[in-house]
Amino acid sequence: KLDLARLTTERYDMKFAIASYMQLIDDLQGRLDRYDFGIMIMTDEEIGGRNGAKMLLEEIGYRTEICMLPDGGNDWGLEVAAKGLIWLTASAQGKTAHGSRPWEGENAIEKMMLFVTAMQRELFADQGPDTSTCSVNSIKGGVVPNQLPDLCQADIDIRPLDPTEQHRIFGRVQQLAELYDIQLEIHLNDSAINLDLSNSYVVAFIQHIERVRKEPVHTVRSNGGSD
Repeated sequence: KLDLARLTTERYDMKFAIASYMQLIDDLQGRLDRYDFGIMIMTDEEIGGRNGAKMLLEEIGYRTEICMLPDGGNDWGLEVAAKGLIWLTASAQGKTAHGSRPWEGENAIEKMMLFVTAMQRELFADQGPDTSTCSVNSIKGGVVPNQLPDLCQADIDIRPLDPTEQHRIFGRVQQLAELYDIQLEIHLNDSAINLDLSNSYVVAFIQHIERVRKEPVHTVRSNGGSD
């Protein structure tokens, strides 16, 4: 049987909630008809929840005053904010030529390098837990060592600190892409999240945690994203 007071959520991430809810159902056997709730298990929490929680609530039509989306914090720390998320693929078009005559072509990889360098230097020179961040997580380009590539693509992960930063960064990235002749394909552009600590359900949730844990709740900011 789970000892929820001692469970370290960081170890289990959002998966710990399934075990907790199964335990809840077991504890409420014979009394379930007194409660109005549902448990829904989905798999797309880390990519926005569009085909999970969002679809169930907005398209399928489940109606509820509150939907709890549990995702592991750090040792029961209450996540009060999470950075936004921009996933994009940048593409640079060039012109192929033999490596011995680069002046006859246009190197797509070099175009991409100029764009990425300008973006990192201007927008993300200093990165840390309390700043917006950017990471270039894959680059694809070129076929053989002696031929200029005519195409280069980069997958980029941007985490804006707040909605104002998100608007500024997204606009400037688009401007830099136009300046360096780069095409952008936007996969995700999700806003940063801030928890309203005055909400009555949040207040009740905090009170329950403190009752079970027998210590004050501490708050944390998430560097990752969630639905």
